Amino acid sequence: MNEELTLLSPPHLYPEGYPRHFTIKTITAELRLETIGAENLDQFIVDEIFPKCVIPTDSQTCDYKSLLLIDFHWICRALHIVSWGATHFVNAIACTGGENNFGCKDSDEMGRVFGDHRVSLSNIGFRQPPANCEKILEIKAADTFIDWKWDLSIRFPRVGDMLHARKDPTFRAIAVKKAKGEGYIDPWDDLIVQFAYAITHCNKKAVEDRRELYTGLAAMNDLDFDGLLTAYNKTFGGYGIEMSGTVPCPKCGAEARFYAPVEERFLRPSLREKRLRREELIKAKKSKQPLTDSDVNTNRLADAGEESEAVAV
Repeated sequence: MNEELTLLSPPHLYPEGYPRHFTIKTITAELRLETIGAENLDQFIVDEIFPKCVIPTDSQTCDYKSLLLIDFHWICRALHIVSWGATHFVNAIACTGGENNFGCKDSDEMGRVFGDHRVSLSNIGFRQPPANCEKILEIKAADTFIDWKWDLSIRFPRVGDMLHARKDPTFRAIAVKKAKGEGYIDPWDDLIVQFAYAITHCNKKAVEDRRELYTGLAAMNDLDFDGLLTAYNKTFGGYGIEMSGTVPCPKCGAEARFYAPVEERFLRPSLREKRLRREELIKAKKSKQPLTDSDVNTNRLADAGEESEAVAV
């Protein structure tokens, strides 16, 4: 099974000639098995899966590390739907029933209902950056900050930024220190690390040392950092796939939200997901009725310009 996919981002956010249209091919058994031993799954996706399963149709080559993160997540969603269908299982949903829409009587104090919940990735919406979306956000220090003295130029983060940050020994050491011996913390989960890569220039001078920039951003007073975050989200925030959707609560029938981030489970599906998909395809083949859940370009949210709750870069 193959599907055609178009990037979410408008062309001007990429270098001239960068491909926009791709054929998404089913992930093979060999590739899926190799993901099991891959220590860095995102690196494996970019180096091994994309070149074989995400084929540009309007260019001979593609530098996948230059993909914007919102397009990387968009492609990963498409790969899951094409390879294993839209069915996905999550272990908790947030019920909006009950008093103050904060969960029914069968949910916990946070409104969560735990269990093995079947959801559909087709119910995950997305916001597409508008055609006139700014390529570079220019922040004037005098208009935005109290103590911070430097004007900043910021762009959308890219896949290569995330992969580099995870390999950088300084950012890895910072993550280990923050974990305090309690497991692994992804360096890319650090908002300051994300900004250290998204910021390209300080006072029109290209950033050469991202570790030095990180140190400066970490020492920002909180009001200035909030100003940076607000300016970023006003221009770039909220675009891409939502990573959440809705499903009826199995206990009370009210609407409930599920969370399905693009992480390891996206391209390491459960046996149950795969077996259900195989049964669906065999049934469709016998009945000669096409499945309707495999359109990887659908379910766009109404308005790309709507305000968003998103705060991460």
